Amino acid sequence: MNDELRTLWKEANETIPDQGTWDVNHHRKRTSDRISKGLRVGITIDIIIKFVIAIAAFFLFITSGFDPSYVLLTIISLILLILMVAIGIVSKKKLDAISPDLPIVKRLERKLTFMKSTYRLNMISGALTAPLFVFTGNCYYFHYKYGELMFNDPVILVFITLAFIIAYAAQYPIYHLQVKELEEAVGDLDENKAITIDAAKSKQKGIYSSLMMIGIVILIVMLILFFIL
Repeated sequence: MNDELRTLWKEANETIPDQGTWDVNHHRKRTSDRISKGLRVGITIDIIIKFVIAIAAFFLFITSGFDPSYVLLTIISLILLILMVAIGIVSKKKLDAISPDLPIVKRLERKLTFMKSTYRLNMISGALTAPLFVFTGNCYYFHYKYGELMFNDPVILVFITLAFIIAYAAQYPIYHLQVKELEEAVGDLDENKAITIDAAKSKQKGIYSSLMMIGIVILIVMLILFFIL
């Protein structure tokens, strides 16, 4: 009962203009819109990249002259990619299904539920994009340099594993912060909490940029090693 009264009070409060310099409901709406936009862009870009990888895997199969040794690899790659693309499409549809006409608190609650359920699976799928990209690149390298696929080198497995770890590690802090933002926005948000979250966001952006740079450096090193060896 107390939770229902608190929710009703928050929704009613949306119609009351804030006389101060900081408007809690404006901040809630801005947080809701920003997180939704970021999720949509991220999911869409990930879907596009997976489509590109799938096309590249199929093209490699064609350029191999339909070599039977490539069949299993191509089928497994395409099945995994199509499955993960489907996860991304379903995730985006569920996010888009959250009506913008809902009261802001209800909207935030729906997005919080989405983040804690559907998006967690999509986040794992997104982290797999990097190792799939590395794996497909390796396939092209071995095909054009040696005329066959070779995966007995442990260095390849190390790079693929690192690609997943870095991709997931880069996503998780941002995901955790977004969940915290939504929880605070649904709760009794005040200006001090908002300032604290904004400071945490700036810190996470720095961490994310650092991890991205590490990933790029590892990719460059991997390419150099492949072309030298």
